[in-house]
Amino acid sequence: MKAVVLVGGEGTRLRPLTYDLPKPMVPICGKPFAQYQMELIKKHGINEVIFSLGYKWNSFEDYFKEGSNLGMKIHYVVEESPLGTAGAIKNVEDYIDNDAFLVFNGDILSEMDLTDIINFHKQKKSKSTIVLTPVDNPCIYGVVELDENQRIEMFTEKPKPEDVRSNQINAGLYVLEPEILNRMERGVNYSIERQIFPAMLEEGEPMYGYKYPDYWMDIGNPFKYLSANQDMLLGKMKHNPGLVNGIHKGKNVTIADGVTLEKPVWIGDDVIIKEGAKIIGPAVINKGCKIGESTTVEKALLWENTELGSGCSLNSCLVGRGCKVGDGVSIGELAVIGSGVTIEDGTCIESGGKV
Repeated sequence: MKAVVLVGGEGTRLRPLTYDLPKPMVPICGKPFAQYQMELIKKHGINEVIFSLGYKWNSFEDYFKEGSNLGMKIHYVVEESPLGTAGAIKNVEDYIDNDAFLVFNGDILSEMDLTDIINFHKQKKSKSTIVLTPVDNPCIYGVVELDENQRIEMFTEKPKPEDVRSNQINAGLYVLEPEILNRMERGVNYSIERQIFPAMLEEGEPMYGYKYPDYWMDIGNPFKYLSANQDMLLGKMKHNPGLVNGIHKGKNVTIADGVTLEKPVWIGDDVIIKEGAKIIGPAVINKGCKIGESTTVEKALLWENTELGSGCSLNSCLVGRGCKVGDGVSIGELAVIGSGVTIEDGTCIESGGKV
């Protein structure tokens, strides 16, 4: 079986961070997000992956290359113009054989049991299996309703509270039989979720929903992306990003006397933290960062090679790579600083601000 990973989008909700990198390549605890998906795929015995690419596609090939470092074979197929989910799947048709295949949305962090999902698909003799996840407020999503055998009965887009009959939504992973490709026209921009799946349901094709109850996060906006980093540190996932007693220290880390580390904290290689600084977790400081004297970094995420001056205060914010932050700077909750930005001494960036 092969896996298709859809990573063609521009990640507009994560700007300005995604001016520098495509969304699936943003780091989570020191590794590109896409690598977690690749490791999950590999764990379940799938060794061949097709990336459906668009925006900044070279970032993927530069990092993963042909896939041998992961013991995998990777193909890269680039969209000349945006094609939507169905169009993107059709665009990689030449690499899909006569077996069922997986399709991943490229911004979903989870620990799904792919083996069990594939077995479910085969046992049900499904033409299309959609993995579902429960949410607290289904009214802001497209809801999927199932019968007692988990066969899909209805798709409802953003139901009113009085009409809610399910809290299960599309989790962004599909198992598809290859004949679904016959429903798609090459080079046309359209959606598998809004056009292909409803048409299959109307025609009575066997479609099933697999309920996945465990960790699931769409990293598409600053709050969720920051939360994904923090959740990994807080143990909400089975994956341990190298924490020992709540702290990960990379190689060649220099921590001065009088520094406070309140776990969980993830610190990458070659980080320097100067006297009197406070790192309050869950916080992630990627490689090559420098934290000035008496600076507080609380529940924040710093990309690599960013330097903070003395007396700064960062609270639950995201800072891109290679930034220069002056002395006495304050950055508020869910503020997002793009890569390569210089912030002058004494600047206050309010909560939710973008630079």
